Amino acid sequence: MSNGPIMSAVPELSIIVATYQRPRSLRLCLASIARQSIAGPRIEVVVADDGSVDDTANVVEQFRRTVGFPVEFTTHAHHDFQAGRCRNDGVRASRAPYLLFVDQDCVLPPDHARVHLAQRQSNTVCGSDAYRLTQTASQRLLDHGDVDATPVVPLRERWRVGRDHLDARVNWLLRNPNRPRLAGSDIGMWRSDFERVNGFDHKFSRWGGDDDDLRLRLRQAGVTIRSIRNLTATWHLWHPPAPTKPTRWKDGPNVHYLQRRFRLTRCLDGLTSRQVADLSIRVRNPQSRESLIAMIGPARPGSSSTADRVDAECLCLPGPDGFTGNADCNVLILTDHVEQPPLREAHILVTDRDDVVWRGGPRLRIAECARIWEQLR
Repeated sequence: MSNGPIMSAVPELSIIVATYQRPRSLRLCLASIARQSIAGPRIEVVVADDGSVDDTANVVEQFRRTVGFPVEFTTHAHHDFQAGRCRNDGVRASRAPYLLFVDQDCVLPPDHARVHLAQRQSNTVCGSDAYRLTQTASQRLLDHGDVDATPVVPLRERWRVGRDHLDARVNWLLRNPNRPRLAGSDIGMWRSDFERVNGFDHKFSRWGGDDDDLRLRLRQAGVTIRSIRNLTATWHLWHPPAPTKPTRWKDGPNVHYLQRRFRLTRCLDGLTSRQVADLSIRVRNPQSRESLIAMIGPARPGSSSTADRVDAECLCLPGPDGFTGNADCNVLILTDHVEQPPLREAHILVTDRDDVVWRGGPRLRIAECARIWEQLR
């Protein structure tokens, strides 16, 4: 669905609203977008649905008829909880060069979109947070639908968000790779940076981990993560936790995949679906190993400069060269005895030598070289 002639002008900002089965919360979220200080031709809204079978589509259609900016709606058949897939769908349906991701259960203060646009910087992603409202305060907003009234935010929530921003600043100075964190409910970023990492990874199904994974891949791509929690934050409406949300984070369904030994900067199944032939692969020490190179598959010796970051690097030893440190996945291929092979740098080991002690990731025989690419999935 769209607004017809309004679609001719390209907006500055696409607001992507992820939603599933919460039409009342969505109606309030959309109302808060309509009252943004920059609402008008500078923005568009894409509601990205995870397969709702309630009144969600009608809520979006009613909203579309009342506002003076483009509104799109995307949906797909529901299968588990797939927030990342929803957001990718939303981006594909959007047009603006800058993206703002929010969730259905977040109410935006009037200047929220303006602040995000004002804080745009090259090669930088801006993340904020939400003040978690109590069940009583949330119900009051839902019952009255009054987005003009500033809800009462518990002092502990103001303290938490302020503390998180200070923590983000300190850890940024200390170059902590895990801070600041990104919450999928409030991320502003350039479309080009989102495309650089191929968006959210579809392998994250059910609750949790997809925003952490996005942050880690953005960092691998050289993108700076910046907290703007001190400048703006949304209000989060209380609701029961998602069925797949664990009591303890470490017991989450996606934790094992999130903590994998290596991750491709551009995930295989995201904004686009990448095949093996799409991978950038570098082979080191390929001399006199034509049959081995043929088994590896899509790799081509000398296909890229050692200064270029690639998806995977295959180091054949013995040989004079080592890992460049410029690959997402390091594959070590030992065809003969080597003193002190770089096992700690490797993510996948390929060898027929049983005397090599390996406590890392996948281990394959030389004849299984073609299976290297299965491990990347």
